[in-house]
Amino acid sequence: MENLLPSGVCNITNGPSKYDFQASLFDKKIVEFSINTSNVRGTMDIGKKFNVSIHFAGPEDGSSDSWIGEFFIQGLPGSIDAGKSEKRAFYYNTKTRKGSIVVAGKKLKLV
Repeated sequence: MENLLPSGVCNITNGPSKYDFQASLFDKKIVEFSINTSNVRGTMDIGKKFNVSIHFAGPEDGSSDSWIGEFFIQGLPGSIDAGKSEKRAFYYNTKTRKGSIVVAGKKLKLV
């Protein structure tokens, strides 16, 4: 199975508001994340957007703006990734709308 994202860490450059993030978590609303990736040569902006449904999330710290969890990434309709889905772990800050996506199965410690 081909992955939607590279195997390394991907940086979230723009994501949903806190309200939309929580609507995805509790009501399975589909939200959109914009990403770029980092490699040994630096940061490469691949300019990709993905639809995401959040599988589970918990507070990363006591700020109520930092979250860790897992979500399902889906390719956008009309793109070469349409119909594909991939589970990934993430860190996301709803205040800055930035974060990181890592490989699924990575152990995450919820507060």
